[in-house]
Amino acid sequence: MSSWQSVAGLRSDLATVLAHFRNGKTQAIGFGDGVLQAVVVTYDEFAALDGPQKFSGGDVLTPKALAAQFDAVLAERTQPLVWGARGEPEAVVMSAAQYRGLRPDPTSLLPPTGPLDLADWAARMGPELQEVLEDLRCDREDV
Repeated sequence: MSSWQSVAGLRSDLATVLAHFRNGKTQAIGFGDGVLQAVVVTYDEFAALDGPQKFSGGDVLTPKALAAQFDAVLAERTQPLVWGARGEPEAVVMSAAQYRGLRPDPTSLLPPTGPLDLADWAARMGPELQEVLEDLRCDREDV
């Protein structure tokens, strides 16, 4: 999934993103070139956040048609774009600002765009996992 961190990486691998979502991995994917520029979510999440009511909808784009419109999303010159490989809405790509506007808590964390190291991951999982990680580090130093 690390190739999805960049705009070019995600744009070139849209079919895999859909497969990722279809396999039940539904966490939003943030991406950008150096900073968070846009977010991809499942259509179900978009609908649960009342996205279709908040944004005027368009046609369901194919991955190829979506790739051609990425620049408009990044420049925030378009509404969120709905896409799917089978003509059915499966995912939505939108600017980071549009995603923030949909969230019930505008200060909620956006999906990460950079590499997530083990310490960052442990910090997000809570103090118990941080303790386990620290124990593992101590054990490794003792070897």
